[in-house]
Amino acid sequence: MKYLHTLIQGLIMGISESVPGINTSTIAMILGIYDKFFNFLHGVTNIIKAALQLFTKKISIKELKKELSKVDIKFGLLIFLGIIISIASISHIIGLLLNTIPQYIYALFFGIILGAISIPWNNMRTKGLKEIFVLLTTFILFFIILGLKPITMQENPTLLLLFLGGALSISTMGIPAVNTSFILLILGLYEYIFSVIKNFTKLQISSNDLINITVFCLGLFVGFVLFIRLTKYLLDKFHSIMMAFIMGIMIASLRLLWPFVDPNTGENFREMQKVLPWNSDIEKLVLTFIIIIVTAILTSFLTSRTKKHKHSTTP
Repeated sequence: MKYLHTLIQGLIMGISESVPGINTSTIAMILGIYDKFFNFLHGVTNIIKAALQLFTKKISIKELKKELSKVDIKFGLLIFLGIIISIASISHIIGLLLNTIPQYIYALFFGIILGAISIPWNNMRTKGLKEIFVLLTTFILFFIILGLKPITMQENPTLLLLFLGGALSISTMGIPAVNTSFILLILGLYEYIFSVIKNFTKLQISSNDLINITVFCLGLFVGFVLFIRLTKYLLDKFHSIMMAFIMGIMIASLRLLWPFVDPNTGENFREMQKVLPWNSDIEKLVLTFIIIIVTAILTSFLTSRTKKHKHSTTP
C-alpha cells in the first residue's frame, strides 16, 4: 500500500510537467514530500560523485555501496516511474483539455499555486528584512523573465546553446518553479529537442542530431549534479532566504498561469493577450473564479493536513 501511495504521488507530480508555471518540485511540496524528494536527488549526486571517485580509484567499492545504502532507491524509482507513466499517458489528457478548455485548466493550476504559496512562508525559520527583500526581488526579477517572449525556434542550435539549455532546464527539478518545457521554450529549443526525440523513436536520426542530443544530455547531467548540490548547500546554510526565493518564484509563476485572456488576440491560449478578469469573456468569468477559489482552498487544506500528519508521525 505504501508503494502504491508513492507511485500515485509520482503520477500527480508528472501531470505538472504539462503546464508551464508549475513543476514536479512544486507538487512535491504540496504533497509534503519535497524534503524526501530533494534528498533523493541529492543522494543520486552523491552516488555519481562516489562512482567517479571509484573510477579514479580514490575510494573502494565498499564506500560506493555505503553511499548507495544512504539513498531511498525504492522511493525514487517509484516516484520517477509515476512521473514517466503520467507524462506518457495522463499528460496527454491534460494536453487535450488545454486545447479544448484551456482557461479552466489554467485556472485549476493557478488555484493550486495560490493555495501553496504559504508553504515556503511557513517553512521560514526567520522572517526578517533580508527574507522580505529576497522575496520581493525574486518576484520582480522572475515576473519580468516569465514575461519574455520565446526565442524563435532554433532549427540548427549551437552546441553551446544545447549544453546550456540542458543544464538550465534540469535546474528547475530541485526548486519549485517553472518546468523544463518552459525553459526550452524560452530558449527556442523546445520544438527542436522534441522533434529529435520523435525521430529517435522512429529510428530516423542523423549524425548531426546525434551529436546535438548527446551535448544536450551532457548539459542535463552537469546541470543536475551542479544545481542540486548548490541548492542543497544553500538550503542548509541559508534556509529561510531560500524559502523566500522559492516563494518569490511561485508568486511570479502565476503570471504564466493567468487564466483571463482576450480570445480575439491569438490563435491559441498561450498567444492570447492576458487581461484583467472583468475584461475577459463574462460567460466564463464566474466558473473560472469558482475553479480558482475551490482549488486554492482544497490545496491549502491538503497542505495543512499533510503538515499535521508529518508532525503526528515525527517521533
